[in-house]
Amino acid sequence: MTVFTTPRLAGLSAATAAVLLLVGCSPGPDGGDDGEFDVANGVATTYEFPNVPAITAPPANATLGDEDQELGEVGADPNIPYTSEVTPIGADWMIAAEWRDDETVWAAFDPADGVVKTRITTGHGIWDDVVHLFTTDTPADPQAVAFEVWTPRGSRGQADYTVSTYSGNLLEPDEVLLPRHVRFHSREGSHTISGGGRFMTSWDDQLFGPRVVDLDRGVLSGEQQIIGCGPYTWPAGDKIYSVCERSRELLELTIDDEGRISESGRSKVLPEGFTASREAHFADDVESGFLINEAGEAYLFDFSSGLPTEEVRPLGNVGRDGGRFYTNGIRPDGEQFFVEYTDSDIHPHSANGGDVVRVRLFDVDGARETQNLDLEKLGLDSIDSVSYNLDGSVLYVLGTAPGTGDDEGEDLPTIVGVDPATGEVVSTATITGHAGGSDGVSGVRAPERRVA
Repeated sequence: MTVFTTPRLAGLSAATAAVLLLVGCSPGPDGGDDGEFDVANGVATTYEFPNVPAITAPPANATLGDEDQELGEVGADPNIPYTSEVTPIGADWMIAAEWRDDETVWAAFDPADGVVKTRITTGHGIWDDVVHLFTTDTPADPQAVAFEVWTPRGSRGQADYTVSTYSGNLLEPDEVLLPRHVRFHSREGSHTISGGGRFMTSWDDQLFGPRVVDLDRGVLSGEQQIIGCGPYTWPAGDKIYSVCERSRELLELTIDDEGRISESGRSKVLPEGFTASREAHFADDVESGFLINEAGEAYLFDFSSGLPTEEVRPLGNVGRDGGRFYTNGIRPDGEQFFVEYTDSDIHPHSANGGDVVRVRLFDVDGARETQNLDLEKLGLDSIDSVSYNLDGSVLYVLGTAPGTGDDEGEDLPTIVGVDPATGEVVSTATITGHAGGSDGVSGVRAPERRVA
Protein backbone atom coordinates (compact mmCIF):
# COMPACT_ATOMS: atom_id res chain seq x y z
CA MET A 1 0.00 0.00 0.00
CA THR A 2 1.32 3.43 -0.96
CA VAL A 3 1.05 6.15 1.71
CA PHE A 4 0.86 9.80 0.60
CA THR A 5 1.93 12.51 3.03
CA THR A 6 1.69 16.26 2.98
CA PRO A 7 5.26 17.54 2.43
CA ARG A 8 5.16 20.02 5.28
CA LEU A 9 3.93 17.33 7.70
CA ALA A 10 6.22 14.60 6.42
CA GLY A 11 8.49 13.19 9.11
CA LEU A 12 6.36 14.47 11.98
CA SER A 13 4.62 12.23 14.43
CA ALA A 14 0.82 11.89 14.15
CA ALA A 15 0.36 13.74 17.45
CA THR A 16 2.56 16.65 16.39
CA ALA A 17 0.79 16.95 13.04
CA ALA A 18 -2.60 16.99 14.74
CA VAL A 19 -1.52 19.83 17.01
CA LEU A 20 -0.27 21.86 14.08
CA LEU A 21 -3.51 21.34 12.20
CA LEU A 22 -5.55 22.49 15.18
CA VAL A 23 -3.42 25.58 15.57
CA GLY A 24 -3.84 26.34 11.87
CA CYS A 25 -7.62 26.42 12.31
CA SER A 26 -7.49 29.04 15.05
CA PRO A 27 -7.71 32.76 14.25
CA GLY A 28 -4.38 34.47 13.95
CA PRO A 29 -3.40 37.81 15.51
CA ASP A 30 -4.91 39.73 12.59
CA GLY A 31 -8.18 37.77 12.59
CA GLY A 32 -8.63 38.13 16.31
CA ASP A 33 -11.03 36.10 18.42
CA ASP A 34 -11.30 37.54 21.90
CA GLY A 35 -14.57 35.75 22.53
CA GLU A 36 -16.51 38.01 20.19
CA PHE A 37 -16.10 38.16 16.43
CA ASP A 38 -17.85 41.45 15.85
CA VAL A 39 -18.47 44.38 18.15
CA ALA A 40 -20.00 47.71 17.12
CA ASN A 41 -19.81 50.82 19.29
CA GLY A 42 -18.56 48.71 22.15
CA VAL A 43 -21.76 46.66 22.30
CA ALA A 44 -21.11 42.92 22.43
CA THR A 45 -23.63 40.39 21.24
CA THR A 46 -25.02 37.73 23.52
CA TYR A 47 -24.86 34.88 21.03
CA GLU A 48 -21.95 33.32 19.17
CA PHE A 49 -22.14 32.47 15.46
CA PRO A 50 -19.11 30.29 14.66
CA ASN A 51 -19.98 30.11 10.96
CA VAL A 52 -19.40 33.85 10.49
CA PRO A 53 -15.84 34.66 9.34
CA ALA A 54 -13.59 37.08 11.16
CA ILE A 55 -13.75 40.64 9.87
CA THR A 56 -10.56 42.55 9.16
CA ALA A 57 -10.66 46.32 9.60
CA PRO A 58 -9.51 48.35 6.57
CA PRO A 59 -6.11 50.04 6.87
CA ALA A 60 -5.98 53.67 7.97
CA ASN A 61 -4.68 54.71 4.53
CA ALA A 62 -7.53 53.04 2.62
CA THR A 63 -8.69 54.75 -0.56
CA LEU A 64 -11.90 56.08 0.98
CA GLY A 65 -10.06 57.50 3.97
CA ASP A 66 -11.13 57.34 7.60
CA GLU A 67 -12.04 60.98 8.27
CA ASP A 68 -14.82 63.23 6.98
CA GLN A 69 -13.68 65.66 4.32
CA GLU A 70 -14.18 69.28 5.26
CA LEU A 71 -16.72 71.09 3.08
CA GLY A 72 -15.50 73.96 0.96
CA GLU A 73 -17.00 77.43 0.96
CA VAL A 74 -18.95 79.50 -1.54
CA GLY A 75 -18.05 83.12 -0.94
CA ALA A 76 -18.16 83.82 2.79
CA ASP A 77 -20.84 81.19 3.54
CA PRO A 78 -20.28 77.46 4.10
CA ASN A 79 -21.40 75.26 1.25
CA ILE A 80 -24.50 73.80 2.99
CA PRO A 81 -27.13 72.53 0.53
CA TYR A 82 -30.55 74.08 1.02
CA THR A 83 -32.13 70.63 0.92
CA SER A 84 -30.62 69.69 4.27
CA GLU A 85 -33.65 70.70 6.37
CA VAL A 86 -36.90 68.86 5.82
CA THR A 87 -40.40 70.30 5.68
CA PRO A 88 -42.39 68.53 8.44
CA ILE A 89 -44.84 65.92 7.15
CA GLY A 90 -48.46 66.93 7.65
CA ALA A 91 -50.81 64.62 9.51
CA ASP A 92 -53.21 64.52 6.53
CA TRP A 93 -50.49 63.88 3.94
CA MET A 94 -49.56 60.53 2.38
CA ILE A 95 -46.16 59.13 1.43
CA ALA A 96 -44.95 57.15 -1.59
CA ALA A 97 -41.54 55.85 -2.64
CA GLU A 98 -39.25 56.77 -5.53
CA TRP A 99 -36.88 53.84 -6.06
CA ARG A 100 -33.15 54.34 -6.65
CA ASP A 101 -30.26 51.86 -7.01
CA ASP A 102 -28.92 52.19 -3.47
CA GLU A 103 -31.48 54.44 -1.77
CA THR A 104 -35.18 55.12 -1.51
CA VAL A 105 -36.64 58.62 -1.74
CA TRP A 106 -39.80 59.05 0.32
CA ALA A 107 -42.06 61.68 -1.27
CA ALA A 108 -44.62 63.17 1.13
CA PHE A 109 -47.52 64.78 -0.71
CA ASP A 110 -50.89 66.37 -0.04
CA PRO A 111 -53.50 64.00 -1.52
CA ALA A 112 -55.89 66.93 -2.04
CA ASP A 113 -53.73 68.34 -4.86
CA GLY A 114 -51.12 65.59 -5.33
CA VAL A 115 -48.18 67.99 -4.93
CA VAL A 116 -45.06 66.56 -3.28
CA LYS A 117 -44.14 68.87 -0.37
CA THR A 118 -41.03 67.19 0.99
CA ARG A 119 -38.69 64.26 0.28
CA ILE A 120 -36.51 62.16 2.59
CA THR A 121 -33.81 59.77 1.34
CA THR A 122 -32.90 56.60 3.26
CA GLY A 123 -30.84 53.50 2.55
CA HIS A 124 -32.32 50.12 1.68
CA GLY A 125 -32.87 47.29 4.13
CA ILE A 126 -32.08 43.64 3.39
CA TRP A 127 -35.40 42.66 1.82
CA ASP A 128 -37.97 45.41 2.06
CA ASP A 129 -37.12 48.87 3.33
CA VAL A 130 -37.23 49.17 7.12
CA VAL A 131 -38.36 52.76 7.64
CA HIS A 132 -40.79 54.64 9.89
CA LEU A 133 -41.82 58.14 8.78
CA PHE A 134 -43.45 60.52 11.25
CA THR A 135 -45.77 63.48 11.14
CA THR A 136 -44.26 66.28 13.25
CA ASP A 137 -44.66 69.99 13.94
CA THR A 138 -41.05 71.12 13.58
CA PRO A 139 -38.03 70.05 11.47
CA ALA A 140 -36.04 69.42 14.66
CA ASP A 141 -38.26 66.45 15.55
CA PRO A 142 -37.38 63.01 14.14
CA GLN A 143 -38.82 62.71 10.64
CA ALA A 144 -37.73 59.16 9.86
CA VAL A 145 -36.03 56.16 11.47
CA ALA A 146 -34.54 53.57 9.12
CA PHE A 147 -32.48 50.38 9.27
CA GLU A 148 -29.98 50.69 6.42
CA VAL A 149 -27.41 48.47 4.74
CA TRP A 150 -24.57 50.40 3.12
CA THR A 151 -22.33 48.52 0.67
CA PRO A 152 -19.83 51.00 -0.87
CA ARG A 153 -18.21 48.32 -3.03
CA GLY A 154 -21.30 46.23 -3.76
CA SER A 155 -20.90 42.49 -3.31
CA ARG A 156 -17.09 42.78 -3.03
CA GLY A 157 -16.96 45.04 -0.03
CA GLN A 158 -17.90 45.00 3.61
CA ALA A 159 -21.32 46.28 4.59
CA ASP A 160 -22.22 48.73 7.34
CA TYR A 161 -25.52 48.14 9.13
CA THR A 162 -27.01 51.22 10.73
CA VAL A 163 -30.19 52.50 12.32
CA SER A 164 -30.41 56.16 11.34
CA THR A 165 -32.66 58.90 12.70
CA TYR A 166 -33.31 61.75 10.26
CA SER A 167 -34.30 65.10 11.74
CA GLY A 168 -33.39 68.74 11.15
CA ASN A 169 -30.35 68.51 8.87
CA LEU A 170 -31.08 65.44 6.77
CA LEU A 171 -27.45 65.22 5.63
CA GLU A 172 -26.31 64.44 9.19
CA PRO A 173 -28.57 61.72 10.63
CA ASP A 174 -27.89 60.21 14.04
CA GLU A 175 -26.48 56.77 13.28
CA VAL A 176 -26.31 53.68 15.46
CA LEU A 177 -23.69 51.34 14.00
CA LEU A 178 -24.79 47.73 14.43
CA PRO A 179 -22.73 44.52 14.46
CA ARG A 180 -22.28 43.13 10.96
CA HIS A 181 -24.12 39.93 11.77
CA VAL A 182 -27.42 41.80 12.34
CA ARG A 183 -30.06 40.73 9.81
CA PHE A 184 -33.30 42.63 10.48
CA HIS A 185 -36.15 40.67 8.93
CA SER A 186 -37.62 43.77 7.23
CA ARG A 187 -41.05 42.47 6.22
CA GLU A 188 -43.93 44.76 7.17
CA GLY A 189 -44.99 44.07 10.76
CA SER A 190 -41.61 42.63 11.79
CA HIS A 191 -40.26 45.96 13.09
CA THR A 192 -41.76 48.75 15.17
CA ILE A 193 -41.07 51.95 17.11
CA SER A 194 -42.18 52.02 20.75
CA GLY A 195 -41.46 53.66 24.10
CA GLY A 196 -42.50 57.11 22.92
CA GLY A 197 -40.13 56.86 19.95
CA ARG A 198 -37.18 55.67 22.03
CA PHE A 199 -36.91 52.03 20.96
CA MET A 200 -36.75 50.38 17.55
CA THR A 201 -37.47 46.67 17.80
CA SER A 202 -37.06 44.27 14.91
CA TRP A 203 -37.12 40.52 14.49
CA ASP A 204 -33.71 39.32 13.35
CA ASP A 205 -33.19 36.36 10.99
CA GLN A 206 -29.66 35.67 12.21
CA LEU A 207 -30.59 35.70 15.89
CA PHE A 208 -34.01 34.04 15.49
CA GLY A 209 -35.45 36.58 17.87
CA PRO A 210 -35.97 40.32 18.44
CA ARG A 211 -33.30 42.98 18.85
CA VAL A 212 -33.85 46.40 20.43
CA VAL A 213 -32.05 49.61 19.46
CA ASP A 214 -32.17 52.44 22.01
CA LEU A 215 -32.40 55.51 19.76
CA ASP A 216 -31.87 57.95 22.64
CA ARG A 217 -28.59 56.40 23.77
CA GLY A 218 -27.54 55.27 20.28
CA VAL A 219 -26.84 51.66 21.20
CA LEU A 220 -28.03 48.15 20.52
CA SER A 221 -29.53 47.64 23.96
CA GLY A 222 -31.25 44.26 23.96
CA GLU A 223 -31.71 40.95 22.17
CA GLN A 224 -33.52 37.70 22.89
CA GLN A 225 -33.23 34.44 20.99
CA ILE A 226 -36.66 32.79 20.68
CA ILE A 227 -36.60 29.97 18.13
CA GLY A 228 -39.96 29.00 16.68
CA CYS A 229 -41.66 32.39 17.10
CA GLY A 230 -41.97 35.66 15.22
CA PRO A 231 -41.45 37.62 13.14
CA TYR A 232 -44.11 40.12 14.28
CA THR A 233 -43.50 43.03 16.66
CA TRP A 234 -46.93 44.35 17.67
CA PRO A 235 -46.36 47.10 20.30
CA ALA A 236 -48.54 47.94 23.32
CA GLY A 237 -46.92 50.13 25.97
CA ASP A 238 -43.67 48.51 27.09
CA LYS A 239 -44.77 45.18 25.61
CA ILE A 240 -44.13 43.60 22.23
CA TYR A 241 -46.39 40.77 21.05
CA SER A 242 -45.73 38.07 18.50
CA VAL A 243 -46.79 34.60 17.32
CA CYS A 244 -45.35 31.12 17.88
CA GLU A 245 -46.96 29.29 14.97
CA ARG A 246 -45.94 25.70 15.67
CA SER A 247 -46.92 25.75 19.36
CA ARG A 248 -50.08 27.83 18.61
CA GLU A 249 -49.11 30.46 21.19
CA LEU A 250 -49.20 34.23 21.35
CA LEU A 251 -45.97 35.59 22.83
CA GLU A 252 -45.42 38.59 25.13
CA LEU A 253 -42.06 40.36 25.43
CA THR A 254 -41.22 43.22 27.80
CA ILE A 255 -38.71 46.04 27.22
CA ASP A 256 -37.34 47.53 30.45
CA ASP A 257 -36.05 51.06 31.07
CA GLU A 258 -32.56 50.09 29.89
CA GLY A 259 -33.85 48.75 26.58
CA ARG A 260 -33.38 45.10 27.50
CA ILE A 261 -35.99 42.71 26.12
CA SER A 262 -37.16 39.46 27.72
CA GLU A 263 -39.97 36.97 27.38
CA SER A 264 -42.73 37.70 29.90
CA GLY A 265 -45.58 35.41 28.90
CA ARG A 266 -47.19 32.96 26.49
CA SER A 267 -50.79 32.04 25.85
CA LYS A 268 -51.86 28.98 23.85
CA VAL A 269 -54.96 30.47 22.23
CA LEU A 270 -54.44 29.91 18.51
CA PRO A 271 -56.74 27.37 16.82
CA GLU A 272 -55.72 23.94 15.55
CA GLY A 273 -54.09 24.22 12.13
CA PHE A 274 -53.21 27.92 12.55
CA THR A 275 -50.73 29.30 10.03
CA ALA A 276 -49.23 32.78 9.90
CA SER A 277 -48.12 34.92 6.92
CA ARG A 278 -45.14 36.90 5.65
CA GLU A 279 -46.54 40.28 6.65
CA ALA A 280 -48.73 41.65 9.41
CA HIS A 281 -50.29 44.96 10.44
CA PHE A 282 -51.34 46.82 13.58
CA ALA A 283 -54.48 48.76 14.49
CA ASP A 284 -52.89 51.50 16.61
CA ASP A 285 -56.06 52.95 18.16
CA VAL A 286 -57.10 49.63 19.69
CA GLU A 287 -53.66 47.98 20.11
CA SER A 288 -54.58 44.97 17.98
CA GLY A 289 -52.45 42.87 15.63
CA PHE A 290 -53.85 41.80 12.27
CA LEU A 291 -52.83 39.27 9.64
CA ILE A 292 -54.27 37.29 6.74
CA ASN A 293 -52.56 33.95 6.21
CA GLU A 294 -51.88 32.20 2.91
CA ALA A 295 -55.17 30.31 3.22
CA GLY A 296 -57.09 33.60 3.28
CA GLU A 297 -58.08 33.45 6.96
CA ALA A 298 -58.13 36.86 8.67
CA TYR A 299 -57.10 37.18 12.34
CA LEU A 300 -57.33 40.07 14.80
CA PHE A 301 -55.49 39.85 18.14
CA ASP A 302 -56.53 42.28 20.90
CA PHE A 303 -53.54 43.17 23.12
CA SER A 304 -55.09 46.21 24.83
CA SER A 305 -55.44 44.20 28.06
CA GLY A 306 -52.36 42.01 27.63
CA LEU A 307 -52.23 38.47 26.34
CA PRO A 308 -55.60 37.04 25.25
CA THR A 309 -56.75 34.18 27.48
CA GLU A 310 -59.47 32.70 25.26
CA GLU A 311 -59.07 30.93 21.92
CA VAL A 312 -58.74 33.36 18.99
CA ARG A 313 -60.81 32.27 16.01
CA PRO A 314 -60.42 33.66 12.47
CA LEU A 315 -62.72 36.51 11.53
CA GLY A 316 -63.52 34.70 8.30
CA ASN A 317 -61.98 33.83 4.96
CA VAL A 318 -61.33 36.45 2.29
CA GLY A 319 -60.68 34.08 -0.61
CA ARG A 320 -62.79 34.90 -3.69
CA ASP A 321 -63.38 33.21 -7.05
CA GLY A 322 -61.78 34.79 -10.11
CA GLY A 323 -58.77 36.39 -8.46
CA ARG A 324 -55.97 36.00 -5.94
CA PHE A 325 -55.93 38.00 -2.69
CA TYR A 326 -52.81 40.12 -2.36
CA THR A 327 -51.74 42.79 0.16
CA ASN A 328 -53.99 44.04 2.92
CA GLY A 329 -54.27 46.53 5.77
CA ILE A 330 -56.45 47.38 8.75
CA ARG A 331 -58.05 50.68 9.75
CA PRO A 332 -56.57 52.25 12.92
CA ASP A 333 -59.83 51.71 14.84
CA GLY A 334 -59.75 47.98 14.06
CA GLU A 335 -63.28 47.99 12.64
CA GLN A 336 -62.51 47.55 8.95
CA PHE A 337 -59.82 46.12 6.68
CA PHE A 338 -59.08 46.04 2.95
CA VAL A 339 -57.67 43.37 0.64
CA GLU A 340 -56.29 43.78 -2.89
CA TYR A 341 -57.23 41.21 -5.55
CA THR A 342 -55.70 40.28 -8.88
CA ASP A 343 -57.20 39.23 -12.21
CA SER A 344 -55.51 35.82 -11.95
CA ASP A 345 -55.51 32.87 -9.59
CA ILE A 346 -51.71 33.00 -9.72
CA HIS A 347 -50.05 34.91 -6.92
CA PRO A 348 -48.61 38.27 -8.11
CA HIS A 349 -45.19 37.24 -6.77
CA SER A 350 -45.11 34.40 -9.31
CA ALA A 351 -43.32 34.94 -12.62
CA ASN A 352 -46.62 34.96 -14.53
CA GLY A 353 -48.70 36.52 -11.77
CA GLY A 354 -51.70 38.68 -12.43
CA ASP A 355 -52.31 42.41 -12.00
CA VAL A 356 -54.14 44.00 -9.07
CA VAL A 357 -57.53 45.08 -10.41
CA ARG A 358 -59.81 45.60 -7.39
CA VAL A 359 -59.92 46.42 -3.70
CA ARG A 360 -62.51 44.91 -1.36
CA LEU A 361 -63.45 46.33 2.05
CA PHE A 362 -64.53 44.12 4.96
CA ASP A 363 -66.01 44.65 8.40
CA VAL A 364 -64.08 42.76 11.07
CA ASP A 365 -67.42 41.39 12.31
CA GLY A 366 -67.48 38.10 10.43
CA ALA A 367 -65.16 39.43 7.71
CA ARG A 368 -68.29 40.67 5.94
CA GLU A 369 -67.56 42.28 2.57
CA THR A 370 -69.00 45.80 2.30
CA GLN A 371 -67.41 47.37 -0.81
CA ASN A 372 -65.93 46.15 -4.10
CA LEU A 373 -63.80 48.84 -5.77
CA ASP A 374 -62.69 47.93 -9.28
CA LEU A 375 -60.60 49.89 -11.79
CA GLU A 376 -63.65 51.38 -13.49
CA LYS A 377 -65.13 52.74 -10.27
CA LEU A 378 -61.76 54.14 -9.20
CA GLY A 379 -61.10 55.68 -12.63
CA LEU A 380 -57.69 54.02 -12.85
CA ASP A 381 -55.86 51.96 -15.46
CA SER A 382 -53.84 50.11 -12.81
CA ILE A 383 -53.50 49.77 -9.02
CA ASP A 384 -50.11 50.03 -7.36
CA SER A 385 -50.91 50.12 -3.63
CA VAL A 386 -53.59 50.96 -1.04
CA SER A 387 -53.51 52.51 2.44
CA TYR A 388 -55.74 54.18 4.99
CA ASN A 389 -54.71 57.70 6.00
CA LEU A 390 -53.48 58.37 9.53
CA ASP A 391 -56.90 58.61 11.18
CA GLY A 392 -58.61 56.06 8.91
CA SER A 393 -61.14 58.53 7.52
CA VAL A 394 -60.03 57.99 3.90
CA LEU A 395 -58.82 54.95 1.98
CA TYR A 396 -56.26 56.00 -0.65
CA VAL A 397 -55.55 53.99 -3.79
CA LEU A 398 -52.36 54.78 -5.72
CA GLY A 399 -52.29 53.81 -9.39
CA THR A 400 -52.11 55.22 -12.89
CA ALA A 401 -54.70 57.08 -14.95
CA PRO A 402 -54.58 58.08 -18.62
CA GLY A 403 -53.15 61.54 -19.29
CA THR A 404 -55.01 64.49 -20.83
CA GLY A 405 -53.88 67.52 -22.83
CA ASP A 406 -50.12 67.57 -23.28
CA ASP A 407 -49.91 64.28 -21.37
CA GLU A 408 -52.49 62.48 -23.51
CA GLY A 409 -51.64 58.82 -23.89
CA GLU A 410 -49.21 58.88 -20.93
CA ASP A 411 -49.97 57.00 -17.72
CA LEU A 412 -49.90 59.45 -14.81
CA PRO A 413 -49.36 58.50 -11.15
CA THR A 414 -52.72 59.22 -9.53
CA ILE A 415 -54.02 59.11 -5.97
CA VAL A 416 -57.72 58.36 -5.47
CA GLY A 417 -59.44 58.94 -2.12
CA VAL A 418 -62.39 56.73 -1.14
CA ASP A 419 -64.87 57.09 1.72
CA PRO A 420 -64.38 53.74 3.51
CA ALA A 421 -67.94 53.79 4.83
CA THR A 422 -69.70 54.22 1.48
CA GLY A 423 -67.08 53.26 -1.10
CA GLU A 424 -67.61 56.54 -2.94
CA VAL A 425 -64.67 58.35 -4.55
CA VAL A 426 -64.12 61.65 -2.72
CA SER A 427 -60.92 62.93 -4.39
CA THR A 428 -58.65 62.33 -7.38
CA ALA A 429 -55.29 64.01 -7.99
CA THR A 430 -52.26 63.51 -10.21
CA ILE A 431 -49.05 63.30 -8.15
CA THR A 432 -46.56 65.97 -9.22
CA GLY A 433 -43.22 67.17 -7.91
CA HIS A 434 -41.63 63.73 -7.67
CA ALA A 435 -38.50 62.68 -9.54
CA GLY A 436 -39.49 59.12 -10.25
CA GLY A 437 -39.31 59.49 -14.03
CA SER A 438 -41.15 56.81 -15.94
CA ASP A 439 -41.29 54.67 -12.80
CA GLY A 440 -43.32 57.31 -10.96
CA VAL A 441 -43.98 56.57 -7.30
CA SER A 442 -45.23 53.46 -5.53
CA GLY A 443 -46.05 51.97 -2.15
CA VAL A 444 -48.45 54.55 -0.69
CA ARG A 445 -48.55 54.76 3.11
CA ALA A 446 -49.63 57.12 5.88
CA PRO A 447 -47.12 58.79 8.20
CA GLU A 448 -46.91 57.55 11.79
CA ARG A 449 -47.53 59.49 14.98
CA ARG A 450 -44.94 59.21 17.75
CA VAL A 451 -46.85 58.31 20.91
CA ALA A 452 -45.85 57.52 24.48
